[in-house]
Amino acid sequence: MKLSFFGAAQEVTGSCFLLENGKDKILIDCGLFQCPKFCDIRSHDPFPFDPKSVSALFVTHAHVDHTGRIPKLVKEGFSGKIYSTNPTKDLAEIMLKDSVSVMAKEAERDNEKVPYTEEDVDRVMSVWEGKNYHESVNVGDFKVVFYDAGHILGSAMVLVEASGKKILFTGDLGNPANPLLNGFEKVAGAEVLVLESTYGDREHEDVEEKKLKLERVIEQ
Repeated sequence: MKLSFFGAAQEVTGSCFLLENGKDKILIDCGLFQCPKFCDIRSHDPFPFDPKSVSALFVTHAHVDHTGRIPKLVKEGFSGKIYSTNPTKDLAEIMLKDSVSVMAKEAERDNEKVPYTEEDVDRVMSVWEGKNYHESVNVGDFKVVFYDAGHILGSAMVLVEASGKKILFTGDLGNPANPLLNGFEKVAGAEVLVLESTYGDREHEDVEEKKLKLERVIEQ
């Protein structure tokens, strides 16, 4: 397998990873670059690969720094299937259509073109297929499985297996279980780990301490 990073490497936004195994190619995420603007100028640039050559796209979660360039990908020739969990599919449609509105205002202000329209989002949703956690998807020689990442509703880690090797993309990881979300699952057996590390330089506050703070705010 060959892995290429086209975003979210040495930066936070624009998540996009290309995996190649022989003639088969899949993408993990296709997000907006968002610094300093909601839709940074780099989000308008041509993709550094041919969208037509990609067989499938797997989405970790609905946030636009992981989904925001998908309509552009389809507009520029991607004709494969898009896969995610069912909640991610539902949330992504809402967020992408909202993004069109935000980008239109930004484009008018800055005299730029809008990268895509609501009609482009509708085309995206027509080829988007929801899956359950632990349900496998086969694309060529790739086998792909989603695991709960505990970040937001429907967020997933993506385990990819091909040629006897396994690589795990965590997407954005959540904290241990809380009243609203399960914690992230433990996934064994990967030889390569692509790990988000946005807050990797600090320790998170204890969950019980967070609960106490929330109680104090409510009581006020």
